[in-house]
Amino acid sequence: MRTQKEKRNFFTLFASEKEFREFLMELLPEFNFKGLIHSHGIDELGKDIIAFKEGSMPIPDVFAFVVKKGNVSGQAGAVGNVVAQVAQAFDNPYLKADGQKVKIQKVVVLTSGRYTKNFMVEINANLRFQPYSANTYFWSREDLVALIDEHCPNRWPSLYESYQGLSERIQNLMLRLLRSKGWKENFDLQNDGIKLLEQYSYLCDHLKSSGNTHYRSEILKYLEEYNLERATELLLRDLEMLGIEEEKNRVLNASRLFELAKIKSIQGQYEKAEKIYLESLRYDGENTDALSDYGLLLFFQDRFRESVSVLNRAHKLDLKFAEGEVTENSIVRKLNVCHSLFKVGKYHCTTKLVGKCLEDAKNILDPHHSLFGVIYNFMGQIKLRKGAYAEALEWTEKAVEQARVANNNREQYTSLNNLGQVYIELGNREGMKESHYHKALQQFHKAFRIAVELEKEDFGLKDVLLSNIGTANYYLKEFDEAISYLQDALDLQIRMFGADHHKVANRYNNLANCFAAKKDYEKSDELLKKSLAINLKVYGTEDHLEVANNYLNLGTLALHRSQTSAGKDYLFKCWRILMVKKIGKGMLYSRVHQLNEQYGLNLDLD
Repeated sequence: MRTQKEKRNFFTLFASEKEFREFLMELLPEFNFKGLIHSHGIDELGKDIIAFKEGSMPIPDVFAFVVKKGNVSGQAGAVGNVVAQVAQAFDNPYLKADGQKVKIQKVVVLTSGRYTKNFMVEINANLRFQPYSANTYFWSREDLVALIDEHCPNRWPSLYESYQGLSERIQNLMLRLLRSKGWKENFDLQNDGIKLLEQYSYLCDHLKSSGNTHYRSEILKYLEEYNLERATELLLRDLEMLGIEEEKNRVLNASRLFELAKIKSIQGQYEKAEKIYLESLRYDGENTDALSDYGLLLFFQDRFRESVSVLNRAHKLDLKFAEGEVTENSIVRKLNVCHSLFKVGKYHCTTKLVGKCLEDAKNILDPHHSLFGVIYNFMGQIKLRKGAYAEALEWTEKAVEQARVANNNREQYTSLNNLGQVYIELGNREGMKESHYHKALQQFHKAFRIAVELEKEDFGLKDVLLSNIGTANYYLKEFDEAISYLQDALDLQIRMFGADHHKVANRYNNLANCFAAKKDYEKSDELLKKSLAINLKVYGTEDHLEVANNYLNLGTLALHRSQTSAGKDYLFKCWRILMVKKIGKGMLYSRVHQLNEQYGLNLDLD
């Protein structure tokens, strides 16, 4: 008879979430679930596994399982991730092969570990007022033990037989490796244990090379007790103390470090994550997953030029390994490169690359695939930046329609927000036309309402929508209302991103325009210079359109204050950036020409 502790420790067996999901696909039918579908992937929308179970009604209940591995803590990121997945599962019906939509009725969040007390407090607070809270369940390893005991207790011996055999194989292999002086040259040993070594790379790598016999013996002891979780904790502690040893196996070390870097990144420890990613890539420089994740880490730190280089390398390696064959993964990698190119102002390159993404997507993806909405939105934003307003409107309306047809509310409020931005620019282009600003405000408020219905108080796009509502109010000359919304957006963004972030710079810029409109020029000048300082720091160069916009606003303000020499200098700096970027139309271009004529500055703009 196994003890409850031994049964709980069985669930520390799983080396990855994928392995745990595959185990559940075999186990859940024992609990009377039928028709299981392994739906994890890019389009899962919160549903790792879908299953059906007979209920009180003639039609079976439809369950979605959100699968986690290990303990789930009450940190904001972990709670927010679970809340988002549960909401996605309920909001987005499962699409069957015949096109029929099946609504999810119950969601089970299931982990191989346990939920911390803080997590349960936070998750209950987040879900309490949601209409689907009564149909959301949380199963931990204790629940799984109870279910196995109730429905299939005879499974324990076979489960433990395989687990005990695995534990013994790990120990025996490690002991053989440790006793072998030339284990690196012993290819028979390596081939016999390669899958085992990959699956338990943390434990194996440590056991075969660590000089710390105290930890090694402790880890072996925990292995004997079927407690891989505790063994791994000791290993991670050892890594902090002992550092990384050159002679460790290259592939296994790279894999271990890559996983550790992802953990540090999720925890927000970006500096540590970067060091570990680089160490991982030193062992295996062609690990495209590690390269892609590292590139995205750089992107989220606003290090866009470095991000372009790393993400482009990951994309080229993907193509090389796929022998030129286009896959969904290669399109996603290519879009990641596009985001970084867009951020450094390379709009021509971005347009070509996004166009190639669209062409590839049409060739291999279903027309309703979520990537099409992403691509349409992206193309609309590029056209907007290049001043092609009619094309920007066309692409963004396609994105809104794509989200509506797919019943994807999250993509819909993103697209509505982008559509509002297009109307703002159309209003600017057509002589401050109020009807466009009213349309923009309508789109922003509509997006905000959808977002509030779906998300918690501080949802991801809240700062952007607050800012855009404020901007629309500004153009409608409702300045006090605009300042209120923009100040809320600024406060939220400083809390979210810190004081030196390009989004914070944009809010200072927007607020400055409002204060200038109210003729508080001193306050406006102070805010514009704060915005400029942040953008120069973020982008590391003057040759960026955000910096050009700063110079345009500083020049406009100086001219309003009759500071002609300073205004002329700022406008010329703006113009020089536009020429470097080869921007021959658009709001910045038109505004510089307009101010040059209005104030008789005689700037040479040819």
